[in-house]
Amino acid sequence: MQRHLYSLLAVLCGFVVMISLGVAGDTEYVIQAKNTPRSEHREPRGFEGSVAAHNVWRQAVGVPNVAWSSTLAATAQEWADYLASTQGKCRMQHRPRRGKQARPFGENLYQAFSSPNPPQTSPQDVVKAWGDEIENYDANTHTCAPGAVCGHYTQVVWRGTQFVGCGKATCQTKGYHSIIWVCNYDPPGNFVGQSPF
Repeated sequence: MQRHLYSLLAVLCGFVVMISLGVAGDTEYVIQAKNTPRSEHREPRGFEGSVAAHNVWRQAVGVPNVAWSSTLAATAQEWADYLASTQGKCRMQHRPRRGKQARPFGENLYQAFSSPNPPQTSPQDVVKAWGDEIENYDANTHTCAPGAVCGHYTQVVWRGTQFVGCGKATCQTKGYHSIIWVCNYDPPGNFVGQSPF
């Protein structure tokens, strides 16, 4: 039986869509589609340096650079706005994995508090906080130190990730001003037991 493989690459509504059609004989058809956010090379105002901050950590471990995605940024902004709303109660919470709010992207969260004025955080501050988790990561076992967090770091440097987009929102809780940052990643990383490099 002869197999033929056809691929089509097109840009539709901000996504690069790859459709692969595999044909075996006249009866078997396989269709796969992958939505990948298209790269936008400039971060919007307030997010300048987000990509460079990620790429400093990525270059340190020899993985390819990421590029900015306005699609991921819009998704991240939507979630940041929700978290800062009365429904989100001004607290960090990862997007659900199922249901109407679920999205197929990796996600890092960051929150800062201050009083009496709102906190001033830059993209570099946020990504540095995630990157500093390298101290908790054991590259031999691909695990975090007991009781420590390192998953933000591993997502920042995940080799397969090509795009990043971030959002932020401010809120108030218990007399404090707060800012919540959300960054989304595609393809996502952080598969348990796998090396990010």
